[in-house]
Amino acid sequence: MRPKPDDYPAAVEWREANQELDALCELIRKTGDVDPDDYAAARRRVDDAAAAITIPARLMTFDPDDWPGRTADNVGFTQDPLRRREQFRQAQDEWATDRGLWRGDFEELQRRQAERTTRRTRKTKVK
Repeated sequence: MRPKPDDYPAAVEWREANQELDALCELIRKTGDVDPDDYAAARRRVDDAAAAITIPARLMTFDPDDWPGRTADNVGFTQDPLRRREQFRQAQDEWATDRGLWRGDFEELQRRQAERTTRRTRKTKVK
């Protein structure tokens, strides 16, 4: 068994924070009422936990030059671009699995990280 990555605790915190927020949203749906401070705190916990996880740049956007393409186990992929894209997706899934995350969790974290990067870039350009 491989050792857990350094950011594994942050991934666990993010999952737990999401579960807490989901429970709060369910309470809102059932009762129509919740303390706004509780909701804000739960949302902040999710955001803080997501910010503690950094997806490697290589897994954020697809660059065909980063992936070897054709390999000996290339069964089912007759075109090299398809194989490269599949290798990219498999690497993303492996990274997420190492942290105990589902594919959907990975995609949400990827979106959040891209938004953080975009905001940082905009702030730099505005100054």
